[in-house]
Amino acid sequence: MGVISVKAGKNLNPAMIRELRGTVERENAEMGVFICLGEPTFQMEREASTAGFFESSQGRHPRIQIRTIDALLSGKGIDCPLLYTTVTMAEAGRRAEKQSQKRQTAPSAEILRQRNLLLPIIGQGDRGRVRMNSDPLAHVIRKSAMG
Repeated sequence: MGVISVKAGKNLNPAMIRELRGTVERENAEMGVFICLGEPTFQMEREASTAGFFESSQGRHPRIQIRTIDALLSGKGIDCPLLYTTVTMAEAGRRAEKQSQKRQTAPSAEILRQRNLLLPIIGQGDRGRVRMNSDPLAHVIRKSAMG
């Protein structure tokens, strides 16, 4: 898992990298990427390099990386494991959504068992008094028996 921070302002400073590093550590993320519009300062680069590296099955990767929009648009990617690409994550998301949309019909006995609410419903009695109705369908059953 990684954390991405995007800043479009011109006033960049090392505190932004420290903040990203703190978030990466707090969230137990493997890496953080700082994406900015302008060029990072030398102090920002130095701050990122002090975060060290993390190991994956594909090698060693910088824990905090700084990329400008220009660098990303010109093809300089992010040094990260190829475990989750946009395509594989999108496909996994579509599968999960389809799975959650499948409806399972409960057996009739289960539906009947769950027809009573666990909490009573407050209603108006015949004389305007508030009474507790422990069975919300009791009035329906009484009316059908009478009529």
